[in-house]
Amino acid sequence: MQMRLKRWIPLYREIAADLNIRTFNDYYASKMLQSYSFTMKDIKFNERTAYIIGNSPDMEDYLPSISSGIKIVADSAITRYLMRRGYPDIIVTDLDGNIDDIINANKNGVLTFIHAHGDNIIKINSYVKCFKNFIGTTQHIPIKNIYNFGGFTDGDRAAYIADYFNFNEIVLIGFDFNRPYIKDYYTVNDIIMKRKKLQWALKLIKMLAESRGSKFTESGVIEI
Repeated sequence: MQMRLKRWIPLYREIAADLNIRTFNDYYASKMLQSYSFTMKDIKFNERTAYIIGNSPDMEDYLPSISSGIKIVADSAITRYLMRRGYPDIIVTDLDGNIDDIINANKNGVLTFIHAHGDNIIKINSYVKCFKNFIGTTQHIPIKNIYNFGGFTDGDRAAYIADYFNFNEIVLIGFDFNRPYIKDYYTVNDIIMKRKKLQWALKLIKMLAESRGSKFTESGVIEI
């Protein structure tokens, strides 16, 4: 059951207040992305299971758990996933991961959901024209060709997208809400912000699991 907008907006306001997000900038980013985004039509999946691959430090340990189903990679996990499994079916990104790998995946037929928010306006302007077809997403009010499926980080947004497409099973692989994958250039403030975002991701995934009638159990492989 996808998150309805009237339920999302109060959560979004809480997140924005907690993380000092300027909501107008999110809207502005959505308008920029709108110029490039395609309408979402004729997207159907026959598979019953969606695997959402996150970027936890030990993500690789859990990849053998993946079997038949749609593979959805969350942004920064794409490089590590490509090295071990090749192209996924879908990537959900705010363009913060390895941009060359993300663009290359898109050009090789990977269905791409690109997210607009106030912190990636420059990246939208610089890179979006390099993509072929993609679907634009927002955490703000949806506008034409820009969709709000629910979710805040790439990982939990990917789970909400899978829920939108009515997969019977959604399996989260490599999600660690307490140990973020730290990039070399992260400052102390970056790490603090990353941890706060992961706690919001955890809350949103728990909400999704509850709406699907699933019991959430935190581990390297989470079924919701």
